[in-house]
Formats: sequence, C-alpha cells, structure tokens
Amino acid sequence: MISAIFSCMNREYNLAKGLPSWLKYEEIGDIVIVDWSSKTPLLDNEFLCGLMDNDPRIKLVRVSGEKVFNLAKSYNLAFKFTDPKNKILLKLDCDYLSLNRGWVDNLELKGGELNKFFVTGIEHGTSPHFCGLMLINKKDFLGYNENFQGWGYDDNDLYKRLQGRVDQRTFGGTPVHVRPPTQVYDYVHHFPHGDDLRVENYEIKDREESHRYNESRSGSYWTPKIYRILKRESQYVELEFFDTPFPE
Repeated sequence: MISAIFSCMNREYNLAKGLPSWLKYEEIGDIVIVDWSSKTPLLDNEFLCGLMDNDPRIKLVRVSGEKVFNLAKSYNLAFKFTDPKNKILLKLDCDYLSLNRGWVDNLELKGGELNKFFVTGIEHGTSPHFCGLMLINKKDFLGYNENFQGWGYDDNDLYKRLQGRVDQRTFGGTPVHVRPPTQVYDYVHHFPHGDDLRVENYEIKDREESHRYNESRSGSYWTPKIYRILKRESQYVELEFFDTPFPE
C-alpha cells in the first residue's frame, strides 16, 4: 500500500481540484495533507472537509505560527504522520491531477515494495514541472534538507543523495537512463502557474537566487525541529514548532 503526502500554503484552490483524482486509487492507504499556516486554514474549506468526512484515509496536519513556507520541513513532517503499515511513499505537489492509473499498473513490486528503484517525474528537462513528483520505498526516503530557504533544489538534492543507493526511474516505470522515457504527462497533469505563485510564500522572491542559495547548502546536515501538539482529533492534528536552541 501507498502513503501519499501533500503540502499546501495558501494554495487550497489547486489542492481541491486535484485531490479527488488521487482518492480513486485503492492502492493509496492514507493521504497526509500538511496545511502550512495558510491564512485561511484548510479546515475551514467546506469542500476539503467534505472529502475528509467521506474518506477516512485523509489526515490533515495544521502547522500554526509559520510566516514563510518551508517545503523540506512540511514534507518531512507529513512523512512522520503516514501510516507505517504502508511501505511506499508518494510525494505530490498540491498542483497535481491524476489522469490515469497506468503508472501504478506498470510498477514492478516485490513484497509490497518497489523492486530496488524509486520513481520521479524528471524527463531529461522536457517536463520540469514534475520534478516534485516522487514514488519511493519509505525505507529509502532520506528526508528533505531543512537548511534550505525559498523555492527550488529540494528535490534535486534528495535525488543526488539517493544516487548509488537506489536506481532512479521516470514516472511510468522507464529507467531514467533509457531514451525516450515514458512521458509523465500521460499520467499526471500540472495546473499551470507563474513564478509569482512559486515564490509568494517565501522571503526570497527571485526564483534563480533562491535556487542558487539552496544549491550552495546542498549536502549539509540539518537538525530536525521539535514541535508540540495543540489539538488532535481522528483525522486532524494542529501543532506548532519550537525555535531551535542551537544556532543555524
């Protein structure tokens, strides 16, 4: 079974459009959505709450008190709340819509896990919008670098750290070194948007500057942040992070 994870900050409109398409998969055992201090909490969204009421697989984790988005911390947090019984992790952006199930039907599995590979949406630069799409065995997930700030390079850094550990394939099952790769856009649609939306919840507003900054910190070790639970219900958790006692 698969655990799917999303993270969202002030982007609930795309999440609401794409989430129903992923609920159709019986192979997905649970779906964790991190609401990263959105101005309007996702719990106030009637449509999303309706989906939660009708599908117990959905878990909503609300992070309070954060002023800027942090992709690494949000997805690492989502991973912690996934069901440990599910052995595979599907990392999705809130802008993704599933088009058909061919990708999951073509997966090579062994003992309920991917057979010594992980899957990404990278296609030799032809489809850059799918860099954030990943399917990986939970035991192979190394976590995102929480020292990064701003948009970009989070996924690239993780994939580089995985090199030599696990083989990489493109979404759809084609080995990443084989051309032409299976086209990810046959399976997933990315709701288009400009760079203004990519950087709106970050302090660094220039996409290239942000990407360069994170690349310069690639490979660095990060100290996981501590949080406390403020509220817990059957499908909902609210929490806040403590400031780290150690210098960055």
